[in-house]
Amino acid sequence: MTKSDATKAEEFYQRWGLAALMFGIFMAGMDSSIVMISLPRIQASLGASMVELEWVANGYLLAQTIVLPAAGRLSDIFGCRLFYVLGLSLFVLASALCGTAWNPGALIFFRVIQGMGAGIIMASSLAILSHTFPPAKLGQAMGIWIAGITIAAAAGPTLGGYLTESFGWESIFLVNVPVGIIGVIMTLTILKET
Repeated sequence: MTKSDATKAEEFYQRWGLAALMFGIFMAGMDSSIVMISLPRIQASLGASMVELEWVANGYLLAQTIVLPAAGRLSDIFGCRLFYVLGLSLFVLASALCGTAWNPGALIFFRVIQGMGAGIIMASSLAILSHTFPPAKLGQAMGIWIAGITIAAAAGPTLGGYLTESFGWESIFLVNVPVGIIGVIMTLTILKET
């Protein structure tokens, strides 16, 4: 293998590795805001109080924030790819459960679990970036990572409104399942453990 072949292989790995990470990053960022537009429908469907609706929205963010430091440290100890797949799988499972929630308490509980998965995704994906990209390219990769989160959070209310109107409030959570499965498959296929 020539030096240019090795460089091409490394660039291919970096490009597709970043693409695999963006599935989780985009979903974790979007779910911070996608639920907001659907709260009136959730209230009507599940009979949720205003306090319960606040927990549906904020329980996710609270759990995500609390989990971040520990997830970062544990992914350093046990492997970033392992923790990223664990976080993404937890996020997908919790999304499916959110979409089938039968009362406000169940939805709050599943949203907290979803937030924990999002925290693991955020911490481990950032660690994977630092292991995958050399210092000269790390800033550009982190810029794409941050842009993905920002765009996803901004797009959340629009997509949430469309899905809620077209398919019901449950769809804002269930849409994560196929996307997350693709992300898990890509991660396991493309990324090496760090």
